[in-house]
Amino acid sequence: MTEPGDTRQSQSTSRKFANLLLALAVFLAQGINNALPAPFFPTDAQSQGVSQTMVGIIVASFSVFIAIGSFVMLFLASPSQMKTWFCLGAIISGVCCLVFGELIHGPGGMTFAILCIVTRAVMGCGAAAIWGSGTPIILPIFPNRQGRVLSIGEL
Repeated sequence: MTEPGDTRQSQSTSRKFANLLLALAVFLAQGINNALPAPFFPTDAQSQGVSQTMVGIIVASFSVFIAIGSFVMLFLASPSQMKTWFCLGAIISGVCCLVFGELIHGPGGMTFAILCIVTRAVMGCGAAAIWGSGTPIILPIFPNRQGRVLSIGEL
């Protein structure tokens, strides 16, 4: 039983919500990372001499590799390493986002297309690490509200 002046419970609750907000911020940033190139990238890629079909392959490579990376996460991630995978995924995804944005200043043609596919593929693996480890980290914090927390994360 806690004393009236004891702040352990309030700190625990505030820490839970801080963890939830930080994880949701990373999830939101990852979603923006995936969606943001859509209005700009096709025009930039075509100016580099890439066909419309190759633009579709580049954009789809993220989704393909997030599916592959999620499957691999089943075997690689253990409960004791979830925070490490979450941080690693956020770093990989962020760095790849920066690299992908700067590829427009690199070589054109097929070299540009291959570099874009590789970058988006690695970015997809980083996103798989974020989603595959972030949800198991956050859900146990709120044992009575797991459905709500998962719904908020899926927004």
